[in-house]
Amino acid sequence: MACYHRLRSGLRALSDLPLADLWLLAEAWLALLFADLALRVAPIGRLQTGITSSDPRRVTSDSTTVWDAINRTHQMVTTAARHHLYPMLCLRQALALQWLLERRGIATTLRIGVSKGVEDLQAHAWLEFSGRPIGQPEEIAARFSPLRPPEATGAPQDNQRR
Repeated sequence: MACYHRLRSGLRALSDLPLADLWLLAEAWLALLFADLALRVAPIGRLQTGITSSDPRRVTSDSTTVWDAINRTHQMVTTAARHHLYPMLCLRQALALQWLLERRGIATTLRIGVSKGVEDLQAHAWLEFSGRPIGQPEEIAARFSPLRPPEATGAPQDNQRR
């Protein structure tokens, strides 16, 4: 009986959403599924290359209108992740959000960071726009040390010979 009431309240909440948000929620749900499947078959670097664009028309200005669109898209991705077939954790959410924002011409940066806890190593993925984290506390980069891509650290690439 509790399941029925939860389903009914969820459907009522969906009916309160504007049509544009319903489409965005459906798009977010599918983007999460695609991100999950893509991570199973391709390395993250290849996915990032496929998601990001070098289009000069992409939005990089830090305006209120852009942040409103970013926050609304983030909210729909978070909602879709909570109601997915199985848990969609931070990396899948970040990739789905990045793809959705990229489709809207908003350029973001994927950050993956690690933190050493008392007994274990923790990892977290998030997006940044204009140097600010999306949907995360401002101090997220202080909690999780961001990993650098190989070319940023100066480490030799696998295909280079010395």
